[in-house]
Amino acid sequence: MLLDKIRYLTWPQKLSISYGLILLFWIVNILASYHICRYAFVGDSTYTTHLIIIFVLYFIVATVTIQYLIFKDQAYFYYILYLHVNILYFTLVFSNQPLILLHLPEWHELATGFISVPLLALLYLFYTLFTIRFLSIQKTNKKAYKLVTWCAVIFASLFIISIINIAVAWLNEPLYSIIRYYTLLCFMPVAIVSIILIFRYVKSTIAKIFIAGSLCFTIGSIFGFFFANEFLAYPSSTPPFDDWVFYTEIGTLLEVILFTSSFTYRNKLIMIEEQRVKDELVIRIMENQEKERKLQNIRNDIAGNLHDDIGSTLSNVNILTELAKRNTRENPAKSFEYLEQAGDDINRISESLSDIVWNINPRYDSIENLFLRMKHYAVVTLEGNNIIYKLDLPSLEQPMIMDMNARRDFYLIFKEAINNLGKYSKATEATVNINVEGNKILLSINDNGIGFDPEKSIMGNGIYNMRKRSKACYGDFMIKSSPGKGTQVVCSIPVTMDSHLL
Repeated sequence: MLLDKIRYLTWPQKLSISYGLILLFWIVNILASYHICRYAFVGDSTYTTHLIIIFVLYFIVATVTIQYLIFKDQAYFYYILYLHVNILYFTLVFSNQPLILLHLPEWHELATGFISVPLLALLYLFYTLFTIRFLSIQKTNKKAYKLVTWCAVIFASLFIISIINIAVAWLNEPLYSIIRYYTLLCFMPVAIVSIILIFRYVKSTIAKIFIAGSLCFTIGSIFGFFFANEFLAYPSSTPPFDDWVFYTEIGTLLEVILFTSSFTYRNKLIMIEEQRVKDELVIRIMENQEKERKLQNIRNDIAGNLHDDIGSTLSNVNILTELAKRNTRENPAKSFEYLEQAGDDINRISESLSDIVWNINPRYDSIENLFLRMKHYAVVTLEGNNIIYKLDLPSLEQPMIMDMNARRDFYLIFKEAINNLGKYSKATEATVNINVEGNKILLSINDNGIGFDPEKSIMGNGIYNMRKRSKACYGDFMIKSSPGKGTQVVCSIPVTMDSHLL
């Protein structure tokens, strides 16, 4: 249908149609104003009030037209059409003044009577469409948008009825008058309903300005209608207060002044919103860049681990298997020793790969999974070295997560400490305690082993790595030991409450 065809037009095509429609209204209004206004001063200076109001409306519509050409905002488009219909309506009503009708064809008054109601319907239709766009009702309140759109449909229907009613006038003039009268009665209630809907559902400063303007227009139209149909007596017989058009024009003029002044405020709000969107976009770009940087660091870490640790170990396995081949016949025992060493290296490779996969898998972001892995490693290592142990793990009241790098470093610190305990301490008993205090996870490992001097020990490189890893994730690390007095390793790492897991 027609609406579907309009919907699928390109933006340049829509602009061309809107420019053409605006130009058509300008031509029609200028011609009508020129034809009517050249007789305006023929005998009654009271017509000056009407001319001033019409020329003010011309100035405003020219200003809004320029703004539409600059901003391409559809709200300006409907407002221009609304202003043009106002000008045309008041021009035609103005032309029905007795002294002007003397200079116009006889059919002019009759034609004006026919055209006035369709023009009013168009006026209310463009007014409602302007309301929807100006207040952005479609974005702010779906329910209000749906209801106000129904008001626009009613005005469009009244326009069609008034056009059809012109044909009825030639067939049945009394019926035409009845339809015309009740059509006019429908405009005000629907307009008031739309104002009430806006007042109820759209809560903003600009909506209040809009409602004030709408009330000026509505009140002026109501008084004009009542005076024209003699429901009310004129407050004065002095022109222009004895003319119903004057009250409608004043209401419209006040409304137009409020609406036009509020465009500046609306443009300011739009600029603020656009700046907010730009700021959010910049923040998202920076966040994406940070995520990309972290992802690249992860890739670099994985590549480094594969190359330095696993790669060198695989090279060692290759050398050991080659040595085992060479000694298979001459020295089988030596060959078996090489194969055992290669097997140990392969186990370490498997363990390292498992650590890498575990660390980058998001399934294991929670601390509970970290604790399970730590417990498994401690149990296997300590039982394998016949060490009696006590393992104390906390039960968390709230879900917690650790950064992937922090989780890896904390686990490797724990793993290095447990590995050293099993290999070098010669301990018979050990206590592993993990606790959470505030936003920190605390690790404490104690043993009754032979102890050592941390500064002179062969484990110096391992201790250096543990301190380095703790510092990298903003944690604290301390090791206490002396010969014959056992060893204590203490480490604390920051963690985060994970609200989305609650």
